[in-house]
Amino acid sequence: LIAKSMGSADSFIDIDSNIDLYAVTISQLFPHKKVIAVEPLNENFLTLNENIKLNSLSNIKAIKATVSNQEGGEIYFYPNPIHDCGGSVIKSPVYRTGSISIDAESFQKKYPEFCKEFELQNIKLDEIIDSQSVIKIDEEGSEVSVLESGKTCFKKGLVGMVVIEALDETIDAVIQFLMS
Repeated sequence: LIAKSMGSADSFIDIDSNIDLYAVTISQLFPHKKVIAVEPLNENFLTLNENIKLNSLSNIKAIKATVSNQEGGEIYFYPNPIHDCGGSVIKSPVYRTGSISIDAESFQKKYPEFCKEFELQNIKLDEIIDSQSVIKIDEEGSEVSVLESGKTCFKKGLVGMVVIEALDETIDAVIQFLMS
């Protein structure tokens, strides 16, 4: 679906790209198109850059940041230790993955060395989208904030397609944003 949509796009924007299957694959399939991969977690970001280097990809720009509608250059990010190197800009009282939930405070007491939050650069979609684009968003609960950060590019018609991994709690708000 993403590859089909790239035919009419100039760029692929991968929000919360992880190590990145999507950005690397799209970069290889479309070497003359721009790919931007945004990843907040340092270990994932380093692996993403290593994948870019190993595959000799020159059309990917990796950005260590998160995307949200919040003003200002820095934002808190809350890693999730049980979600395969995930996390969110939304602080949660529980760590979840699939049907497993663990109380965050209890986990932090048991593992005091765990970094429960850190600050990092915050950017907006409107800052990185300047031409016809396809977007993939995997933001663990802050999908609407990411979408709202791109109101201008959506109004200009610069987003041809968006693929979103939404949570049960956020799907209605995501649909509402996209329908507005």
